[in-house]
Formats: sequence, C-alpha cells, structure tokens
Amino acid sequence: MTDALLQVSDLTITVPAGEYGADRRPVVSGVNLQIGAGEALGLVGESGSGKSMTARAVMRLFAPGVQATGTVVFDGCEVFAMEDEQLRLLRAHRIAMIFQDPRAHINPVRTVGAFLIEGLCASGVSTRDAERRVTSLLAEVGISDGSRRMAQLPHELSGGLLQRVMIASAVAMDPDLLLADEPTTALDVTTQSEVMAILAQLRTERGLALLFITHDLELAAATCDSTAVMYAGSIVERQSSRQLLTHPYHPYSSGLMVSRPDLDAVRQRLPVIEGQPIAAFEAGEGCAFAPRCGYSQPACLATTPALVAVQGGEVACHRASELQGQLPTAMEGGGDV
Repeated sequence: MTDALLQVSDLTITVPAGEYGADRRPVVSGVNLQIGAGEALGLVGESGSGKSMTARAVMRLFAPGVQATGTVVFDGCEVFAMEDEQLRLLRAHRIAMIFQDPRAHINPVRTVGAFLIEGLCASGVSTRDAERRVTSLLAEVGISDGSRRMAQLPHELSGGLLQRVMIASAVAMDPDLLLADEPTTALDVTTQSEVMAILAQLRTERGLALLFITHDLELAAATCDSTAVMYAGSIVERQSSRQLLTHPYHPYSSGLMVSRPDLDAVRQRLPVIEGQPIAAFEAGEGCAFAPRCGYSQPACLATTPALVAVQGGEVACHRASELQGQLPTAMEGGGDV
C-alpha cells in the first residue's frame, strides 16, 4: 500500500447509556485501517457492526454525548485535535460524505440548485460560475437536464436522481477522500448498478480515495481494492477484495458470502448465519462471533482473538490457519457457517 492518506488507529467510540447517560457503551472497539491516495477500501458487515460510526469518526461527525478515543490522521493532520476552523475546512474541501438516505440530508424546502451551489458560493465562487459548474457535474453523474433539475425541489426527484445529486454535491469541491455510507441501499437493482458505475468513473477520473460502506461483500469486491469485514464493532478480517472472495480466513466473512442470493445458482434453501448480530457492548469474553459460528471450539469462547497478519491480509480468528481453504465461498455455494 502507498503512504496512507487516511490512517485510523485504535479507534474506540462510546455512547451514553443508562439513567441520565451515566454509563457508556462501546459501539466501535479498537479499529485500525488505512487508505492510500486514490485507493478504495470496502467496510462490510451487518447492521450495528459499527461501519457508519467509523466513517463518521473520519470527519468527526458525532451526535452530542458520543466520545471517541484513538487517532484519525488525514494527510498528516490529527482530526480529533483540529480546531473548529480547521475542521470546517476539512469537511468543506478535503473529505466529502455520501449518505445512505439523501432525503434525510437535503433541505426539503430549498431547490436542488441551492443545495448544490451552497458550498461553492461559500468558498468565494460566483453564483453564475457555481451554477455552471454544478450543471456540468450533474451531467457527469447522468443527469442531462441539469438546468431543469436545479429548479426543482427534492421531493420532485426520484430516489435514484436524488442520490446522483448527493454524489454531485460531494465531488463539487474536489475532495481527496469520499466516504460513501451505503449509497445504494434504498435504490432498485438497476439504479444501484448505475450509481456504482458513476462512483467508479468519478474515482478513476478524479483520483479519489474511497471508503465504501456496505453490507454486500460482493459489491465491495467489485468496487474496492481491499475489503475490511466488521463484526460487533471490530474488524475481524482484511484482505484484497479479490482474494477475500476466493479465500476468506474468517467464518463470518464466509457466512456473509454464501448467504447472499445468487441468480446463477439453484438452491433449495439459502444458507444463513444463525442467531442475531450483536453490538460491541454486548460482546463478552472470547470471540464475539463464536455463539453464531459453526466452527467454534471451547477456546473460542475463552479468549478474544487478536487481529494478526496472514498471507495477504489480517484476521482475528483462533482457527484461521486450520480453516484456511475449507470455508465455503460465494463461488462454491453454501455450507456450514
């Protein structure tokens, strides 16, 4: 990997809990990741695994009461130590985020055009030049009638069009890093493909680094250079995306693969990961995934596995070396998870 543009080290995030928020609960625990300039990292896991909170930590986008420890270093600068003005400039010019639900993040009573040019105008660009620039950006993301769309209100656009508007807004300031938080979840399959193609094209043309959050391992593999798998607030495996699809080291990664529907495979019953996912604060002694794992042994319940280096990546599993080559993959079909 090249010199890291983004380096996250030992990130732990806690939220208030209990009466009057007197207690604190971890939702992310000891996360380490890095992304080089122009590289793409997929962050994969079930809902509640801590993916979105990890991404928000990169921009220090926390709700009141949320606390984070560890370090987030972007282009040599410690994000958690930034003063307000430094942080504002970081969010305005260097890092941009595409949210899962654009309707929740675009002002419903302002026109699409007003939303798009706001950041540019705040940076000193004239209104006319800003409008010209965002109209061109809308064309880049597949909206050819940009002038008409800019005069519309958000509710007049479909979910797919509105997500394209969100992408145009994110790249308008030419950021170095794009955080995409499940940007296709609320879209139909055809629109999902179109949006992902747009992100891939923009990344190539503009040299963007990308942190792509999803629950779909194969989608991450098709988009990203490498993929990290999260469970219960921690990263349990990280490999190149291509290798992860064919040679997973962790049973959870394997389970995510084989539980995904495949139009090319005929199955009587879709394999599933038994049990319910847990949050970081619900994890006890031992491996957090052990109660759901078909390969767990007594040792798995006794001690928490560390994230250790393996050929081509890292994994946190006591039995990784034993299970190497034995775990089912999406290519092979189902099996015990």
